[in-house]
Amino acid sequence: MEVAIAVLIGVIIYQGVIHQLDKREAVRREGDLLNRVMARDYGQYAQAKITEKYYDKEPVTQEELGVPM
Repeated sequence: MEVAIAVLIGVIIYQGVIHQLDKREAVRREGDLLNRVMARDYGQYAQAKITEKYYDKEPVTQEELGVPM
């Protein structure tokens, strides 16, 4: 009896994890499709994707230029 309960709990946890992963993927796909619809043409969409990738990177710190005081 304990084995059946453990298997049932395992299946429930597995289904919960799969559901969350599917939900996350659906939200990402929906956002991408919305961006494609809102763009005027594919060139504008592609430019926005390139810009998005550029700004998602960590900021590069630049050393201060000039004469130190």
